[in-house]
Amino acid sequence: MLDRGVWSAYLEFHPLRPEHFPPEFQDHFNWIMHELTKRPEQRTVYIPGTREWAPEGLVPANIRRMKNRTAAKFATAILDLEYSLRT
Repeated sequence: MLDRGVWSAYLEFHPLRPEHFPPEFQDHFNWIMHELTKRPEQRTVYIPGTREWAPEGLVPANIRRMKNRTAAKFATAILDLEYSLRT
C-alpha cells in the first residue's frame, strides 16, 4: 500500500532538518514536511499492550487522509530528493 510506503519513507526522512540539506534542496524538504503535517489529528488510537489510547499523530493523520495519487506523489517527491542528494 502506498500509505505504508510514505510512512516508511517518512521514518527514514524525519530526523533530518532543513539545515542538513544544501540550500537548493531545503525548500523541497520543507514542502514535504509541511504537507505531511498540515492537518490536525482527529482521532485517538489504541496502543496495544498498554490499555491506553493516544492521539494518532500528525503524520499518520495526514497519510491516512491521502488518496493513492497523493501518496504516490509524496513517495516520488521523497525518492527524488534522495536521488538528487546522491548524485
